[in-house]
Amino acid sequence: MDGKDSAVLFALGSAHFRQGKYAAAVDYIKEGLKIKPNSTGAMFDLGNAYLMLRKFPAAIAEYEKAIAEDKKFWPAMNNIGLIKYETGEVDEAMRHWQSAAEVDPKAAEPRLAIAVALYAKGDREQGVSQGEAAIRLDSSYADIKFLKENLWGDRLLEDTQKLLATPKIRATIAQLQERSPRTQRPAPP
Repeated sequence: MDGKDSAVLFALGSAHFRQGKYAAAVDYIKEGLKIKPNSTGAMFDLGNAYLMLRKFPAAIAEYEKAIAEDKKFWPAMNNIGLIKYETGEVDEAMRHWQSAAEVDPKAAEPRLAIAVALYAKGDREQGVSQGEAAIRLDSSYADIKFLKENLWGDRLLEDTQKLLATPKIRATIAQLQERSPRTQRPAPP
């Protein structure tokens, strides 16, 4: 077998993932990784499939492999944070999100996650301020459906809705929508 075979297996894994067939996605991606074991993207995708199956230790292990392969692969750092938040390890989640944000200062996702965690922990002013900055980087992150598609868990989504409902964040979202009327409007929190 060669690289083409691994690419086909990875593509099949991605297709099954999009269809919500996470166990099948795991099987295909694992087969592809047997052929091409150093594929950072495939490790990340496998972690995502495990995340959706709520197999958190397996997901974290795959994300850590992806980070070991590419020290600047911030999406894996970010997703470890998503898991840590869902399991109640908020400070640990924030540490991972901070690492992701340091790797890519323009990445809105870890910045919004940090803002939500700050807000939920009671640091309302800092949470709103950082949330506003994150949404200005990418207003897609003001959409709960978009966040869910990006694997945000129930606990984080619930806390995000509280932050997005604040008057200052709502005003920022409205202002951004006025500037780019063609962009899809985020669902109300």
